[in-house]
Amino acid sequence: MQHLPMPWRPDWSPSPVDHRLDPYRDRGGVVLLDDGVLRIYVQVDQMCTQVSGHLWWRRWSPPREFVILHMLLDEETPTDTYLDEEDLDNELTYWAGGRFLWLGREYPLAWFRTHESAALRHTLGLDEQ
Repeated sequence: MQHLPMPWRPDWSPSPVDHRLDPYRDRGGVVLLDDGVLRIYVQVDQMCTQVSGHLWWRRWSPPREFVILHMLLDEETPTDTYLDEEDLDNELTYWAGGRFLWLGREYPLAWFRTHESAALRHTLGLDEQ
């Protein structure tokens, strides 16, 4: 019987790309709310989850992409949220229709061009990561 070593960390080599995210990767946008302006920035990253094991052996899920959605409301302190799986499916439907769901209400969403997205990324401090 051959024993295979158990990985301490996930294997990132089969890095799948979720092509539904392509139009939104590293892209900012603006949402005009009733009482202010919300700027958003979509950052795509990868994750794996530990599905079993502990201590010296672990088993990991295949890597998958998820979204870190950075939000800046009226120049206040930026916040972020993570979108994965079912949340992401709903958001992509809204984004594709030029809409953004904020506190249970839909608002128009306009996506920035490359230079505007880069400026928002800099404002959020993401260039320093």
